[in-house]
Amino acid sequence: MEQIILIFLCFFISLAGAWALIRFGERIGMMDLPNKRSSHSRKICKGAGIGILSAIIVASFFLKITHFL
Repeated sequence: MEQIILIFLCFFISLAGAWALIRFGERIGMMDLPNKRSSHSRKICKGAGIGILSAIIVASFFLKITHFL
């Protein structure tokens, strides 16, 4: 049961981090503007992996992982 709670906690942390960067990305300068070499044609938020990284940190804290290989 604790693992399921941890999975949902990490999912919602990464979802909240990605949402926050999409929502506030332009204000904090995290937008990627398209140019000739871009594969996108409109402004896209970059750095949404920060939410995933924070979920990994929370999971490693609860699972008592002290180092990564």
